Amino acid sequence: MSDETFGARLKRLRLARKAGSNEWGGPAFSRNMGIVRSTLHSWESGQYKIADKYIPRLARLLGCTEKYLRAGTDEPIGARLRRLRSAKQREWREAWSGDEIARQVEVSRLTVWLWEAGHRMPNDAHMARLAEWLGCSEHYLRHGTEDPFNAQLIELQAKVRAFLTHRRPGRSRERRELQQMVQA
Repeated sequence: MSDETFGARLKRLRLARKAGSNEWGGPAFSRNMGIVRSTLHSWESGQYKIADKYIPRLARLLGCTEKYLRAGTDEPIGARLRRLRSAKQREWREAWSGDEIARQVEVSRLTVWLWEAGHRMPNDAHMARLAEWLGCSEHYLRHGTEDPFNAQLIELQAKVRAFLTHRRPGRSRERRELQQMVQA
């Protein structure tokens, strides 16, 4: 568990994203959260404990997991992105630079740097491209854990793809097999 308080962690994450953007300043961030500025200040100073209902939205806006926001022990998305890129480099034995990610995801190199530094969060479309390119699920990229439902879906898709590449589902027996795979 981290020695950093929740309020200090919240303020550090918010200010890290503030660089060059007014949307992370106290008043704008408070409006985006649907709270008054004094509430944000009270959370960051430790005067008030945050209600659990705000944690998921804060985590999403700040680009971290709820676990990290609460306890400070989880990996932020920027670090996860760098780690996955390094793993891909080792796997393919090639240098996968930020330029390569930028080209694959169709963004600028600066945008990739901002993601990896934790100053910005990829939008949903970029998150999908990143996950596909890095060979992980969007859920894992966002939260650092694998979504059990998504893991089952990925396994099912692989089974169906393998089935369709080896057999043409024209006969009733093959259709039944395919239906059984989908229902499993």
